[in-house]
Amino acid sequence: MVFILATIFSGIGVLPPGMLNMNAANISVQQGIPQAKKFVYGVLIATLVQAFISYYFSSFIKQNPSVNHDLKFAGSLIFCVLTLFFLYKGIQNRFAEEDALLKPKKSNLPHFSKGILLSSLNVLPIPYFSFLNLYFSSLFPYYQSITNGFCFVLGCVFGTAIALYLYIYLFKKVQNKVSFFIKNINFVIAIITAVVAFFTLYNL
Repeated sequence: MVFILATIFSGIGVLPPGMLNMNAANISVQQGIPQAKKFVYGVLIATLVQAFISYYFSSFIKQNPSVNHDLKFAGSLIFCVLTLFFLYKGIQNRFAEEDALLKPKKSNLPHFSKGILLSSLNVLPIPYFSFLNLYFSSLFPYYQSITNGFCFVLGCVFGTAIALYLYIYLFKKVQNKVSFFIKNINFVIAIITAVVAFFTLYNL
């Protein structure tokens, strides 16, 4: 169950158009799927490290019950902020041109190295994964274990891979019809984060 939830939520975190997925999509369209896969492999290596750090960081926090409740409350507020952010991005993308959304800056780095670099520079997954760990620990008794840690890290990598592969395959096949997807995916994510925030606050 931990693996499934980690896969779902990590995939949700990568779905909105951003630096990583739009680079993957652009490489797929301009240079082909095999080259885009090299970029994805680099991203996944960095994601593996970030998920591992997040799990043990949240384990440390979990050992301090006095701050655990406050952190869960803060996490629910973060999801509220994310809801507003995705709504804003959805509205912004409604008025953006498709070409502008699919033009990441060019780089001379090998795609594999570029994937590692860009994913490493993106530090947002660490607090996001950390909050997910705290949330999961409130759902499952005895959550802090080697098995659950392995399932969480693997789920984060798998979910990220699924989201990125959706971009590199879908953009390659329907590159002339991506405008609708880009301009509306943020609204879908906003609904999901709003639901999560509501249930998190309800269960406090």
